[in-house]
Amino acid sequence: MPSRLHTWLLLLALLLLIPPASTLAQSLDQLLELSIEELMRVEITTSASHLPTRRQQAPATVYTFDREDFSRLGIRRVEQLFTFIPGFQLNQYRKRHTTLWARGLVARHNNKMVLLIDGIPRKQIYYGHFSLGNALPLELIERVEVILGPASSLYGANALGGVISITTRPHDPQKPHALTLELADNQHYQTEVLLTTPATRLFASHLTQQAPFSADRRAFTGDPTRQPLGETFSTLHLHHRLNPQLALSLELRHNETPFLFIPPTQDAWVEEQALSAALHYHHGEPQQGQWNGQLFYLRDHSEEREAEALSQQLGYHERQHADLFGADLRYTRQLHPDHTLLLAGEWRQERAKDLALTRHFHFRDGFLDPPHQGYLTNNPNFREDNLALLLQEVWRLDDDLTLTLGGRYDRYNRFGEHLNYRTALSYTSTPQHTWNLLYGTAIRTPSYRESMKILDDKEFQPPPLHPERIATAELAYHYQREDTALGITLFHNTLQRYIREVPVPGGDDQYFANSHHDWQMQGLELLLEQQLNEALHLRLGASYLDPQWDLPGRPPYLSRYTLHSALHYRYHPNHQLGASLHYIDQRQDSNRFPHDNPRAALRINLHVSGTPMPHLDYQLGIDNLFDQRIYDPAADFGWMHNTEQSRREIWARLRWHFTR
Repeated sequence: MPSRLHTWLLLLALLLLIPPASTLAQSLDQLLELSIEELMRVEITTSASHLPTRRQQAPATVYTFDREDFSRLGIRRVEQLFTFIPGFQLNQYRKRHTTLWARGLVARHNNKMVLLIDGIPRKQIYYGHFSLGNALPLELIERVEVILGPASSLYGANALGGVISITTRPHDPQKPHALTLELADNQHYQTEVLLTTPATRLFASHLTQQAPFSADRRAFTGDPTRQPLGETFSTLHLHHRLNPQLALSLELRHNETPFLFIPPTQDAWVEEQALSAALHYHHGEPQQGQWNGQLFYLRDHSEEREAEALSQQLGYHERQHADLFGADLRYTRQLHPDHTLLLAGEWRQERAKDLALTRHFHFRDGFLDPPHQGYLTNNPNFREDNLALLLQEVWRLDDDLTLTLGGRYDRYNRFGEHLNYRTALSYTSTPQHTWNLLYGTAIRTPSYRESMKILDDKEFQPPPLHPERIATAELAYHYQREDTALGITLFHNTLQRYIREVPVPGGDDQYFANSHHDWQMQGLELLLEQQLNEALHLRLGASYLDPQWDLPGRPPYLSRYTLHSALHYRYHPNHQLGASLHYIDQRQDSNRFPHDNPRAALRINLHVSGTPMPHLDYQLGIDNLFDQRIYDPAADFGWMHNTEQSRREIWARLRWHFTR
């Protein structure tokens, strides 16, 4: 009953926001007075339906960021964008991966959302997750679209909590070359180069730094840890236009990062190498029939190593090598001015090549003689195939009402057949006021680690795993005028067959199992943006989450309330400054270590930027001004979650533009 009462109170508050008819008429008159330049500022999204759609009318909750937003918000790494989205919490996995918890979907790895870069899926295949942060340089990115809510009707498995669609910088031969340098605390040195020719764009980036954490840190055992924190990130990205309809993209990435919270007996690090290649095809327009196709390949090689701290002899070596092949083809046709049809097919194949381990040393037992050799999964060389067909229809029922219907059929060789669907209704009472109602479903298939992990207890046979499934209902209201944008979303999730870690009967190991109880989550998200005057811009976001699940207490490290605000002030035509504030509510601690901090946290960032001369841009900033510590060491099993956010950093960025 309390949860239902919360829902009805939130609905009542939302209804009270509808302005009277006189206000609606006045807002309509103001929109009609907008100039062409002002109308061009209306945000368009394509990720929500594969069709150009006003963001307020999209059949999903969508947040968009472009390069102007990066500068206005003082962003250095792409994951910082998600702190400006209501309903997001950032956590950290021990291998220096920032995990994104959207709308309360707690996950140790980023496997409950899909990451797309130029339409191509990116993930680490063994864990089924993706990395952002320093592994994806911000200077390469032109636009980020984030869809919250189930998106499997378009994007298949793992779009349980939504989709992150990143578009790289467009190929424009008129744009000058660019060189960027960034310096910061923690021995941070980053260099980026962007070169363009009439047919080719080439981008390269290299970063070395000490992971920006304090020296007073602990291992998951509670002991002081002395592991080195040095890390490097390198990226080489090539985009080549073969002809107006066909383009080739290639990317090479290499990262080496510390494995955090390791006992003092060991040093540990993770090395990742990834190659992605894709052919992109585009032909026609929706009025006559438009074709979009992609053929892509991803090679993912990851290795984990541990060395005994005193002798520096190799103590552990783990390999996670796999390939992903895929192709998709979409056909879009406007059958009638008020009816657009989308048909698509998709094929993917994943192949595990080398999922093996060798252990020479254990922090409790010392060196092992002979060393232990084995595999990470019970089938170290296997493949997984998926075929999918999807259909989407968009009907404009009248000038104010649009209906979107979509469904996707997937057939997996390991997990059988699944059908996901979405229906959305968008009603625009006036150009300023839009209401959206949505209901959709999504699934997440178990990762290789979850479904085929080898257990130390050979006698115990875990039950077979089934995909997680979510059903979501959303009600959203958008208000848009020249100087103000307001969005409010109410949602209710029902998560079924949640995959959780369970101790084996002896308690010395963990296996993965589906929960037999549904997990209910409901909440409210609010975002307000306002141009207070010609020089001052305000952004304010807040979220409330009410999770109900089958375990005592709240999900670990999950806040009920989050808040962010950002002010941007252009004090000179070529110079600007900004400040942002991020608040997370108190979180429940699950590991009972004395050296952590689950209390509420407040972080404040400051930055200034500008263009002192035509070919030079600068940015200066302080992240985490008051050095707020968010820190909790934990092992990666059970319901224990570790987290560690960067301490205070002072940074500077210079960007030179070179014309040919």
